[in-house]
Amino acid sequence: MRINLLNNLKNALNGKLDNGEKTLKMDFVYGAEEKNILNPLDGQQRLTTLWLLHWYIALKSGHLQEEGIAKLLKRFSYETRISSRNFCEALCEYKHFKNFKSDLQSYILQQTWFYSSWMNDPTIQSMLTMLCGSGEGNEDSIESIFSDADDESISYTNLHNYMVSGKIELSLLKSFMDILDHYAESVSLCKKDNKWFDEIMNSKWSEFHFIPSYNTRENKTAKILNNSDELIFEIKGISQQYRVVFYAVCKYFEKGCIEDEDATSLKQWMRFVWNLVSEEDKQAASIRSVSAMKSAIDLINKIKDPHKVYDELAAFDADTLLSGEKTSSINHRFFEECIKARQIYDAKNKVLKTYTGNLAQYTEKTWEEVLTEAESHFVFRGYISFLYHKDSVTVDWNDFDTKWANIQKFFDNKDMKPSFKNNSTASIGGRLLSFCRQATSCLLRKTF
Repeated sequence: MRINLLNNLKNALNGKLDNGEKTLKMDFVYGAEEKNILNPLDGQQRLTTLWLLHWYIALKSGHLQEEGIAKLLKRFSYETRISSRNFCEALCEYKHFKNFKSDLQSYILQQTWFYSSWMNDPTIQSMLTMLCGSGEGNEDSIESIFSDADDESISYTNLHNYMVSGKIELSLLKSFMDILDHYAESVSLCKKDNKWFDEIMNSKWSEFHFIPSYNTRENKTAKILNNSDELIFEIKGISQQYRVVFYAVCKYFEKGCIEDEDATSLKQWMRFVWNLVSEEDKQAASIRSVSAMKSAIDLINKIKDPHKVYDELAAFDADTLLSGEKTSSINHRFFEECIKARQIYDAKNKVLKTYTGNLAQYTEKTWEEVLTEAESHFVFRGYISFLYHKDSVTVDWNDFDTKWANIQKFFDNKDMKPSFKNNSTASIGGRLLSFCRQATSCLLRKTF
């Protein structure tokens, strides 16, 4: 219910309600009214969410410090739970958020005014979840509604957005220069253009531009914020998933430029990155919230040198990633990359391993080529645990050929093959597709 409500609010704010509706209808909210005060009997979650939405907008827009805004927000209160009432009042105090920059939940929990006993209040727990998400990277929050907005309206004409107290850290400036210098050196070494590099940085299922692309329609232009007569195009929206990918590309070029004209190490790095971040749920990419983005970046930072990603993955103690009771699915994806790296790469001799299976079309190919083709299939989108697992915990490559051959027999890279759609074997293919997806989902949860 929470996710549906937040999605509806997001669509309403973006003017994208179903059937061309201009107003979001939230069903009945009813209760008893006394002295112009509504005591709701039904609709508490919806009213609380609307209040939190207005509070968040006031905070992010810099209006929470206004006396009238704070006074208005304080009219919302909880009667029965004192802790919930005190929490709402604390949120309305601008002095509590003077130093807030990002990661709202971590900020709130670390403040001296936030009592640890408040975490025992289910109402406060629910409010924090509604504001910031569950922390597992799969669900929406009020914070995530706005996480993909600021960018289209900002004119990036200087480094002001990166300054703190009017200054920019020297280490940050050096990183900027290293990234751009190494990118330019790489383009020169390959004698290619930005488009060629974009193709390397894309996945088989997602388009990505390291150099930003812009909306070039006339009605999408906007004046630069310094009030000059110059015009600038709006940049295309950037998702949290793409922020992770962009960070990964910057990490690669900060370390150095490509080593050969084929950009081999960059291709290997991008293969790892896209496999890691490409999980989807019923709504969209699973990496939608700020907390999910940070979790993905934390995993990417476990690789110290992106130019030697196979060396590090093959040697990584991946079992530690799955030790928690609520291991996130992205941890399972990182774990898989470690397993596949050992199948792909001979760490001792520093070479790719030759494919040793029985499928004739892959004779003289490497395991990297075979697994990359499997990963790009629409059934898997980077996560192929089903193909090399005997059960939820046992890695067994012996049946890889059989499973992969059957997938190719029934499906091309978009849908079931036409030759099977209109005959009795279609049901077998449909069951196979369903089983593959269920098995992949179960393996992510480690319950097979």
